[in-house]
Amino acid sequence: YLPLIFLLIILAQTMMFLRWNYLLKRLNINLPFKINLKIYFSSWATFFAPAKSGELVKCFLLKKMYQVPYRTSAPIIFIEQLTDLIAILLFSLLGVSLFNILPLTQVLTLFLFAIVAIIILLALLSFRNFVLKLINFFKKFSFLSKRMEDFEQLYLTANSLIKPRVLFTALFFGIGFWFSLGLILYFSLLAFKINLSLLIPLAIFCLATLIGVLSFIPSGIGT
Repeated sequence: YLPLIFLLIILAQTMMFLRWNYLLKRLNINLPFKINLKIYFSSWATFFAPAKSGELVKCFLLKKMYQVPYRTSAPIIFIEQLTDLIAILLFSLLGVSLFNILPLTQVLTLFLFAIVAIIILLALLSFRNFVLKLINFFKKFSFLSKRMEDFEQLYLTANSLIKPRVLFTALFFGIGFWFSLGLILYFSLLAFKINLSLLIPLAIFCLATLIGVLSFIPSGIGT
């Protein structure tokens, strides 16, 4: 199974790189392929940072190498983490149902609640005129003026990425990534003659990942 597992690792990372590259292009940030690949993989040097905060290394390198401001690149990390969260929630709640931790009706209720909360957040962000008026109000305070200018640019960039088409495309890549990781666990178990339904390793992996992220323990080790 080892060659198959290696292929799945490459497939999973390809999904994540394609999402990163897609979001960059949505912001008209065009980088040479090799440089972009190096920047993407640099974040794995900070793999053990709590709650995947090491992903911000990509923003640091964009700033250092191409003078891309943090307020322009940071929303990409936000969209990546948001779509990852939705994919993990989907597969995790599937696991909660498979292991009879909660009845299916309660699982569906929890998932719908989480999705509605995310939709409300995105809807609030999409009220551009209202948010800009709010920002302009806080700009009147001298001690907040500079911070509000940075926040305004950050918001305008994020606002351009929360279009349904962009979110669904990013979510597609996210689901492909987590599904590939579930397959890796599935074939690893098969290698040790542990034959389970495909959905079970997938649900276990995502549920464990979710608990690890919420714990803020580096890489979720122990949880």
